[in-house]
Amino acid sequence: MVATERNLNGQPNPPHTPDAPVSPSTPDSPLSSTANGSHPDSTYPHIPTSADDDPAKSPYAKFSDAEVLQLIMPGEVVTLPRRISITSIVPEDVIVDEDNVKRISKSLKGELGQLSRLSVRARIDEETGEVVYDIIDGFHRHSAMQANGAEFADADVRYGMTDKQVYDARVDATTSKAVASSRQILWAERSWAETKWGQQGIPLQQAAAAAMNDSKRIRYHSDMSLAEVEEMKAAIRAEFANWKVTPQVFYD
Repeated sequence: MVATERNLNGQPNPPHTPDAPVSPSTPDSPLSSTANGSHPDSTYPHIPTSADDDPAKSPYAKFSDAEVLQLIMPGEVVTLPRRISITSIVPEDVIVDEDNVKRISKSLKGELGQLSRLSVRARIDEETGEVVYDIIDGFHRHSAMQANGAEFADADVRYGMTDKQVYDARVDATTSKAVASSRQILWAERSWAETKWGQQGIPLQQAAAAAMNDSKRIRYHSDMSLAEVEEMKAAIRAEFANWKVTPQVFYD
């Protein structure tokens, strides 16, 4: 039985279908505003691209976000620098350091404007059919932009990421000391919930404790064989290595 990928709101993702070839957006297309990151907005100066992230080098650069999502193959992840609409970023109830938001807000109003891109995942909203963006890295910058009334932001947009990949990337991207532990726990829990162990009802904290204590049995899951327990412990240890955090973060 194939597991159903779900978006960050818990809804099933639409299946990938091999539709007819898509032509690049034309200037008259409603999708062309995000193609090549060319929104006609002067809120902040555009962040220049380096030789390594030159969108002209990507075969997807001439397509809009919606078209890229249609064209990429299952399992393929593509990243492009774009200028995206602030209102298309999905709001989430995430803890932020208000002092940091104020500092960034002041910096954004300076001559240089936005100095680093947001990192976001693009997907199609099932209710509206429009492209929306889930923040991977940049919650403080996004909050500051909202406070400043900005309309657009430069972002590294990733296409084709699963929910689990988003959560894993968020754990890795959490750097603000004021919110690190709480955010890491939140994203790690959501990432674990996407695994087969999480889907069997084994909470992340319980799996982490089993790995830390090298347990041979899992409470409330006595039907698990020793081999399954060992497999789960190996899986949670690999997750913590990927997240670059230790299990102790859940017990500090």
